[in-house]
Amino acid sequence: MGRIFKEFNDEKWAQVREHEFYAPWRKAVLEKAEAYLSTEPPRVKFSIMHEYETTGNRTHFERIYNDYGARLHNFYNAYLLTLDEKYLEPLADIIWNICNFESWSIPAHVREYLTVEQRRQNLDLTSTLLGFQLSEILYFIGDKLPELVVRRAKAEIRYRIIDSYRDSDAKRFWWINSTNNWSAVCICGVLGTYLYSCEKHEIDAQIPRMIHSANRYLEGFAEDGCCLEGYGYWNYGFSYFCLFADMLCEYTDGKINMFEIPKVQRIAHFQESIPLNERECVSFSDCGHIFQPMTWLSHYLKGVYPDLRIPKLTCHANPTSDLRSVLWMDPAKAVSSLNATEPVTFTFDDAQWFIYRSENYSFACKAGSNNEPHNHNDIGSFLISKDGFTFTDPGGGEYTRQYFSGERYTIMLCSSRGHSVPIINGEYQ
Repeated sequence: MGRIFKEFNDEKWAQVREHEFYAPWRKAVLEKAEAYLSTEPPRVKFSIMHEYETTGNRTHFERIYNDYGARLHNFYNAYLLTLDEKYLEPLADIIWNICNFESWSIPAHVREYLTVEQRRQNLDLTSTLLGFQLSEILYFIGDKLPELVVRRAKAEIRYRIIDSYRDSDAKRFWWINSTNNWSAVCICGVLGTYLYSCEKHEIDAQIPRMIHSANRYLEGFAEDGCCLEGYGYWNYGFSYFCLFADMLCEYTDGKINMFEIPKVQRIAHFQESIPLNERECVSFSDCGHIFQPMTWLSHYLKGVYPDLRIPKLTCHANPTSDLRSVLWMDPAKAVSSLNATEPVTFTFDDAQWFIYRSENYSFACKAGSNNEPHNHNDIGSFLISKDGFTFTDPGGGEYTRQYFSGERYTIMLCSSRGHSVPIINGEYQ
């Protein structure tokens, strides 16, 4: 196509359809597709959406929202894998239903007191990525879908995403100028939507603003490349930053290559430091303790930075995930160059983290500040890993309205009561 997603080509698809490395993904996609064909998606009910306002629960509605996204990806993946037209009608139905959504944002990100127009045009982690995903589907296989479905979806994408971003500023959407994962994820979704849906003059007019948000994301990292939000958010935010940077580099024919920024290279190496053993990692802040590398991201970064050390990774791709998680994987990069038990010491001077790994045990501790994204009051806390098990940190809690409110530090998992830290004169952090 010349602008983005160069991996979407006949040669790569032939490899995905035939190579043994991708066999687990092929099997999972077709099994999930058959399961979806025999079931209806759940109803989108106001009462479930309203739970966030009344009880703070967000998981019930998000489970329904995510089901639609999963079906959207799965039917798209199944069609591209098999070229079987039986997946096109259910895919069209899902797109039509998504167009019916009152908002493309989840309740935690778009409050009920906003106007109908503000809710429809809200730009957040979910709406921007949904616009991107729909735009890509229409770009590649729109000619295989009913004309009315395509026409309506394009109109919704333009109103909800393209026009909204064009007319917005940092007062309307705080993430435009933020230094956490939101700026990377949202601006990736916006750029992808624009590239697949807009004319060149529209894209070029917005590129400088998009680059500003990407640079703000990078400012949220310590100069040493440590991700203060934790490894899970490195996986999440940095993966979308890499996708943004890749699309931008392709679109500009290499004139804008953010991978050449030295700080980006240091951030890319963060994954090498984080394991405590083969299955667990440093779990400061809201980060979980399970070490779950993203195969496609590791393979992609290995191609950009050959000196990168990555763990041995199989074809670990969800049958309902974005196609880049498959097409960016490379069977030739499935060999491990990272040993989680090799004696090594990492010191992040700016973030004030210390990590030590040996053949017998691993140890990590942190100082730093409590003024950090996804913070826990855990200054002075430490982790000890022995025989494949890590002690002393319970990790993050369930995300609710209260979890991200003034009540956050009444929750044990976020407070110093839930961490191995000193109690000074009877006072907690």
